[in-house]
Amino acid sequence: MINEKYILESNNKECKYGEIANGYYELKKSKFYSYIFYIDSNEKVEKYIEIIRKDNKKARHIVYGYEYYIDNVKYSKFSNDNEPSKTGINAAINTMEHEYVTNYLIVIVRYYGGVLLRSWSFT
Repeated sequence: MINEKYILESNNKECKYGEIANGYYELKKSKFYSYIFYIDSNEKVEKYIEIIRKDNKKARHIVYGYEYYIDNVKYSKFSNDNEPSKTGINAAINTMEHEYVTNYLIVIVRYYGGVLLRSWSFT
């Protein structure tokens, strides 16, 4: 139920895309940029993903996952964008679920650094 989870909310206007948080990580010359957005509709999900894809056309992968509720109905989805299964966005989604957070979209942009990673995860 919705009242068992924290609802992610913020009005941070200093972030590039209107996200509430962002981060950067480098692993074996691959660069990862992460963004977390407050969402409450599929229109917001599509808007944020479209903006990030447009600004990161040279990225190797753009993975995402989201969860939000409308009238106690859960909407969720994730995409590993051809990354190996159980890598990419899965660890981030599991963390959000473990902490009972909802109404979020997480997007991770990966720029390939020339070294294949057997698998990657931020845990």
